[in-house]
Amino acid sequence: MRLGVLSDTHNHRPLMQYAIQALQQRGAGFIIHCGDICSPDLLDCFAGQPAGFVWGNSDPDHPGLQRRAKALGIHCFGDFEEINALGQKLAVIHGDDKSRMQAILNVQRYDYLLCGHTHVWRDERVGRTRVINSGALKKTKDDTKELTCALLDLRTGRLEKITIG
Repeated sequence: MRLGVLSDTHNHRPLMQYAIQALQQRGAGFIIHCGDICSPDLLDCFAGQPAGFVWGNSDPDHPGLQRRAKALGIHCFGDFEEINALGQKLAVIHGDDKSRMQAILNVQRYDYLLCGHTHVWRDERVGRTRVINSGALKKTKDDTKELTCALLDLRTGRLEKITIG
């Protein structure tokens, strides 16, 4: 099973559409958004694609996101989700709550921790947990950062960094 992972799209519809298309072309069977979608109407980019998302700190309209997700058949995970797939345990959070992130790493129950928030690509093992931050689809103050998303193959552990734009 291949998971598409993206985060921090911050209302950038064309980049989000491009990223989702790139993930679909590479065989993503499910796409996880790690927060900061911002507008509920941006969820339309996931129409027809198995997907789910967690809230980020720039997602103030939780009821609107929930309603739009329900209408589209997309999973709204709230601020945390635990996923079990192919014998792997995944934790999904945005990453703005550092104490929660540390608590997840401390328990060492998860094979993967998928997160966002920093807009910085990360692929690092902390004990048994592999921390993956797919980067962002929005530039920050540092224009030199790449716009990225990721494709994770749960069968092999292979992670592909996909540069967008």
